[in-house]
Amino acid sequence: MTDVVIPIEAIMQEVSGWADEIIDAAADAAVKEIRQNARARFGKVTGNLLRRIRKKKSKINKGQVLAGAFAPHAHLLEYGHLKVLWGHRTGEHVPGVPFVGPAEEAVKARLSEIAQSVVGGRTIVVRR
Repeated sequence: MTDVVIPIEAIMQEVSGWADEIIDAAADAAVKEIRQNARARFGKVTGNLLRRIRKKKSKINKGQVLAGAFAPHAHLLEYGHLKVLWGHRTGEHVPGVPFVGPAEEAVKARLSEIAQSVVGGRTIVVRR
């Protein structure tokens, strides 16, 4: 009987590299989707919001990539806010116009397609 030694560490490194590529591709797709949603829902979008729609690496969780609108007013547009005139609340509520949430759902739905496009026809080569 012959023993087959499989270099598990090498395989795990290769698969880990694929995971990083898939996460990066999903973040790119999310940024593109958020920008399209912002343009479609707000009509004329100033550069302040569009410039701050990007991806960045998380400082807290290693290996995590964040994609979103990092403008200081993005949450007000997404969820709505109370109307304020001259520093006083008017009691009226400005409804939110979700543009990040729908993009997140769209990317989650396409995640298998994104992974397939990254991995493609690659295979793991095991050598002794």
